[in-house]
Amino acid sequence: MPAVEYGVRSGGHMRTSRHFLLLASASWVVACAGNVEEGESAPVTRAHGLKNGATQVPVGSSLAKSTVLVLRSPPAPFSCTGVIVGSKWVLTAAHCVLPSRIADHHVYFYAGPYPTSEAANVVSAEVPAGVTPGIEDLSLVVDSNGKFADVAILELETPIPSYTKVAQLPLTYPGNNVTGWMTGVGAHDGDLAGYDFDMRQLSRTTYSSDTNDGHFLVNDNHLLTEGPDTDQGDSGGGFFVYDSVTARYVVLGVASASVDEWFTWKTKYTSISYRLNWVLDGIQYMGGMSREVNRKLTGTTYSTFWLAGAQSRRCALYCESAPSCRGFSHNGTMCSLYSSVSGSTTVLGTISGSKH
Repeated sequence: MPAVEYGVRSGGHMRTSRHFLLLASASWVVACAGNVEEGESAPVTRAHGLKNGATQVPVGSSLAKSTVLVLRSPPAPFSCTGVIVGSKWVLTAAHCVLPSRIADHHVYFYAGPYPTSEAANVVSAEVPAGVTPGIEDLSLVVDSNGKFADVAILELETPIPSYTKVAQLPLTYPGNNVTGWMTGVGAHDGDLAGYDFDMRQLSRTTYSSDTNDGHFLVNDNHLLTEGPDTDQGDSGGGFFVYDSVTARYVVLGVASASVDEWFTWKTKYTSISYRLNWVLDGIQYMGGMSREVNRKLTGTTYSTFWLAGAQSRRCALYCESAPSCRGFSHNGTMCSLYSSVSGSTTVLGTISGSKH
């Protein structure tokens, strides 16, 4: 791995005190905080000398394998965190990205608390319509409809390594009092001189969700809020919950900034479920399934529900998230999920897919 210490020493690109520390691993709403994937060590719950109540992710953690370091090379050193959501796709914060200099952006992968030697170049970046990427004032990171949208999709030049894991995308909004894990690889505790890009995790609950504005907040009163260089580099980190049905971590949001709300600091996340259709289209989501246009599956249908418009990729996500689903068909109005598939027929306007 190239020497990356330069990404933390340039004061010109450090964030203000409202830019935060993000740290974590995950637990699902219906599971206890210690629920982890099979074969994975339980998240550390003691500080072990790490400040702010944050701990390093365990070696082999699925959270580590789904989280990346997003690094921008000189002459504009800058680092952020990101979340793997496809074989060649990563989500991060829009304010971390400069599309005009996309060749300067690189993603480094993890299998534990420190980055591995493997990296991938970023070849393109997409932000919601109306968003100005790389903007300093995060109160202005809104889309053309005035909705909060500090999120970007990065396309990688090469596929992710085999040891990494794709985070599951959410079908529902997180709501209040949902316990999950924050992750981040920033300069924790303001330690710029010793910034080694270690990944940390922290268990927190959602404080409030604004389904009309595209964001949610997470209780996070442990942050350092003094000085301009507080924990730079955690922007774009995920807020995860563990889904015991699929045995995967679901990324509910990507971090934007810490905000002073009701006399305490909280972390503001761009909601992935609010942006779900945009994300699914941007990453050309297939859900590990085939994709056939103008074809309808035949077989045993176990669920049919209204899903109007161009939402065939969301229909596919419903199928991927249900272990008993073997395929889907979407006709622009309804989504049909199949417990068994026997064939397909030609039906104009229908998109279908089946699990490999």
